[in-house]
Amino acid sequence: MDITSTQVEIIQLDNLSRPQFLALAIETSKRMGWVFRNINQTGFIAYTCNGLFAWNAEIILKVIEKSASIQSKSISDGLIDVRENRKNIKKFIAIFKELKNSWAAEELVPVYERIKMNFS
Repeated sequence: MDITSTQVEIIQLDNLSRPQFLALAIETSKRMGWVFRNINQTGFIAYTCNGLFAWNAEIILKVIEKSASIQSKSISDGLIDVRENRKNIKKFIAIFKELKNSWAAEELVPVYERIKMNFS
């Protein structure tokens, strides 16, 4: 029996363009302390960095059309995974909304241009 849980949430882009949304999502991830493995124009793969013996997850964000999916998948097998993956996504969404409300959409364009240099 596989007890590893993957949690997925869909986030609407609302009035943001794909680059603006991605810039906000990457800034949110940085605030959460995630380590990026791959960033491109449609999303990213990142990892939580909670320590060697702590719970950790792989995060996949993919922007499609007018929404994005964010997935948190535990790296290890454990009973705590379902709750931790859910908390991980909820915390991401809360920080994302906070940043979205504090930044004007046009401020995200230069942020995206800086991020674009790191695309895989």
